[in-house]
Amino acid sequence: MERSFVVPIEEYGSFHHTTGLLMLTIGSTIYLSLAEGTDSAPTLRAGTIVTEDGGGWVVDFAGGLPPTEGLEAAAFGEVRGKFYAHQVRLSGFSGGEGAPTRLRMEMLSEPKPADKRQIFRVSVRHMRLTARVGREKNCPVLDMSAEGIALIAKEKYRVGEHIDLTMNVEKVELAGRARVQSVRQTTDGQFRYGLLISQRKGEMRKALQTISSRIQRQQLQAAAA
Repeated sequence: MERSFVVPIEEYGSFHHTTGLLMLTIGSTIYLSLAEGTDSAPTLRAGTIVTEDGGGWVVDFAGGLPPTEGLEAAAFGEVRGKFYAHQVRLSGFSGGEGAPTRLRMEMLSEPKPADKRQIFRVSVRHMRLTARVGREKNCPVLDMSAEGIALIAKEKYRVGEHIDLTMNVEKVELAGRARVQSVRQTTDGQFRYGLLISQRKGEMRKALQTISSRIQRQQLQAAAA
């Protein structure tokens, strides 16, 4: 069974042919944008549509989600290589953080082309990327966005402090100063940092945008394959 949305053909141009329908089928991957806190950029969580349920879908998230009953959020689907956004309301949770989660997504809006300027964190833990922070090498990078990164380091820094940051991903070099936005000590005595690249039009921000966009595209395409 397919969940279809009627979309004006003229709004989406050559994407549509004669029907003007955007369709996601059972088994399709859908991405939910959730932030861990008010100061955090949203992270995309991949789920699988298991059935249609009235005005929405029932979706499984293998990695688990925090309970957010009644929350309104953005969900994204890929059709023919392009991503479209829907506003959804979440309900019917089972499972939870760290365990497989099933929930219902009620569709609140028609699909719209995903805004490329939106800032999403992309988890890169599995890629084993590392960065140099100050004099410390091989700091594990946890996630990235077009504005900053999160990583683990042994040295202690203060919120608001500017530190040297260097990393290289697929021949794209990121080098310059980053601002410590958040810090949390881990159970093993190290520190988890959220770092912001504050110069919006500088070469460092441009390199970070290139890296994070490339990784996000690779992950979304791999999950949708």
